Amino acid sequence: VLQLLNIPENEAVGKELSLSMVVVGELLDDPNKRLESAPLAYTIVGVIPDEGTPIVYVPFIDVRSMGVNRFSQTKVIVKDKSNLVTVRSTIESAGYGTVSVADTVAQIDNLFSNFRLILSILGMVALSVAALGMFNTLTVSLLERTREVGLMKAMGMKSDEVKSLFLTESMIMGLYGGILGLILGVVVGKVLSVVLSALSIVKGVGFVDVSYVPPVFVLVVLLLSILVGIATGYFPAKR
Repeated sequence: VLQLLNIPENEAVGKELSLSMVVVGELLDDPNKRLESAPLAYTIVGVIPDEGTPIVYVPFIDVRSMGVNRFSQTKVIVKDKSNLVTVRSTIESAGYGTVSVADTVAQIDNLFSNFRLILSILGMVALSVAALGMFNTLTVSLLERTREVGLMKAMGMKSDEVKSLFLTESMIMGLYGGILGLILGVVVGKVLSVVLSALSIVKGVGFVDVSYVPPVFVLVVLLLSILVGIATGYFPAKR
């Protein structure tokens, strides 16, 4: 509505506005009636985000004075969110339908859960491919270093020491892969967060930061990278 009236949002609060209300028949006892009120003066106390359809909230007593006995919806604000389920059940038991922000939050949470599941599956596939690649690389490296291994054993190194050397190399390789993967993931997440924030700002929602990497997740990834390195390097080192 402010955009239609060419009033800046940051200057709207406190200004006076004169409105005339038109009531259609479906809100009245007689559906064939159409009422229009005299201009009423209001003081703007707040501005709601742009919802696509122009909306103005006025005191219900002003609408009731025009003979409106029916309404399509009403908002109920619960002071304590712990009472949301009880209040909602009470309203629904009276025969009314309810829509809550909690439903939207649950849908968004379900969407992100499915997204995380898909990313987890893709991550496991990528991890399997990386493990297979490391296994092949270490096997070829061992075959190419046969003379080096023979020289080390001729100098007095035991088979267990040679195996430990190759296991250490595979462990370091896995750790480096995990670190590079974390860096790449954080960078991509930040870029996506900036893009989503820009879209949110354009839509009037404001800045949104959806990029977050828990410290526990970092530790798990690094530990898993080391374990994968050891697992893929065990059989080549044993040979």
